[in-house]
Amino acid sequence: MHSRVVHHLHLLPEYFDLIRDGTKTVEVRVASPSKLAIRPGHLIRFVSDGAGHVEADVIRVTRYADFPALLDVESLTAVNSRTDHAGALRALRRIYTPEREQLGALAIEFTPRTGDQPDWYCDQVIPGAVEVDVVLETAAVLAFRPPVPGFGSEHIIVVPKEHVRSILELAPDLAADMLSAVQTLAGAVTAQLGGCQVLTSVGDEQHNRHFHVHIAAGEGVARFITAD
Repeated sequence: MHSRVVHHLHLLPEYFDLIRDGTKTVEVRVASPSKLAIRPGHLIRFVSDGAGHVEADVIRVTRYADFPALLDVESLTAVNSRTDHAGALRALRRIYTPEREQLGALAIEFTPRTGDQPDWYCDQVIPGAVEVDVVLETAAVLAFRPPVPGFGSEHIIVVPKEHVRSILELAPDLAADMLSAVQTLAGAVTAQLGGCQVLTSVGDEQHNRHFHVHIAAGEGVARFITAD
């Protein structure tokens, strides 16, 4: 199974706000090698300092000779609804040098996944806005006991620090980090309590759209076998 291609794009707050409110649906970038790798069907994760993130599905990528050529064709409302044609051009040229613009301009049309917000793990747990009992932490993974256990007398949640919607979009390197943490913790719980359940959900069964794994044991978990 192939994980979905994800691109991370940093935005200034004023443009991030336009995406979050659904007004901006075309992002403009220079045609650098990394941006030329963006394709329809890929996922973009727009981030802005202190404002969280918004995910979006890429539906079209069109290349133009330069910014004026792009702005002559693309909808100004979709690119930057807060200014006119001349203002949008000035804004782009404040960001990119003439040498960078010579690479060409890309119009990346996308559909924001605004329905996935907010993300409790990214917005509250990982930044430390809510207090949790951390049981394991690495550069890539955080494992903790939630403030209110969801099920089981022992309940640990393991999440990647980088936002990933579900196991279906998990990159191989991060999957290895997650599996290592889950294996370590599941082993410790099993050694203490005799066994545990390891569970994740996808699609309509997934409530919070940030990949997470539950490790649960003790009273309150669903029983799939009956002890002799």
